[in-house]
Amino acid sequence: MLLKENIMKKQIITAFLSLSLMNAVALGEEYTAATPDKNAPELVKRFKQIEPQKYATSKYQGKIARDIADKKHNMRTRMRAGLRAARENPDNINFAGHYMLVSYGCGTSCVAFNVVDVKTGKIYDGMMITGYPDAVPNNPDGVWVNQDFDYQAESTLFLVQGAVDELGTGSFAFEFKDNQFKLLQHSPVVKLDEE
Repeated sequence: MLLKENIMKKQIITAFLSLSLMNAVALGEEYTAATPDKNAPELVKRFKQIEPQKYATSKYQGKIARDIADKKHNMRTRMRAGLRAARENPDNINFAGHYMLVSYGCGTSCVAFNVVDVKTGKIYDGMMITGYPDAVPNNPDGVWVNQDFDYQAESTLFLVQGAVDELGTGSFAFEFKDNQFKLLQHSPVVKLDEE
């Protein structure tokens, strides 16, 4: 009975993730591109104490892993696609020297991602980021805050606007160090978009 329940749970999760991916393929591809989101430069202005040059790193030029290390990862197809993009063209390496940020849709106005090390194929935890409604004094009915990102191939700095996992809402600056995201700064300042 327990085995049957586990199989049913896996089928439900797979079906849910498949629907999310089908509805958000374009979104996922947008964020796995080599360039950050077009609105993201606005984020840099929100973190005046952060010196981007402090987080500079060089882009990896060596051999790229043939496959991901975690063959049972829930999003292994997406992770493999990110690794394959780096193998096909090393210019596609898009984050922190030797990593690929690989994202996938996780629902309406939601994107999640993992980080793939192109040298080893190991997958590291990313985060889930959503847009969110936000009430402001002049508009008590609320406005919609979209998620934006800023990251580069030659920097360990990751800037994001949105609702981030359990950290709350606003704009966040992270450093990717020791294979994990470390919060540097949080700002409640966001760019508001009407619904």
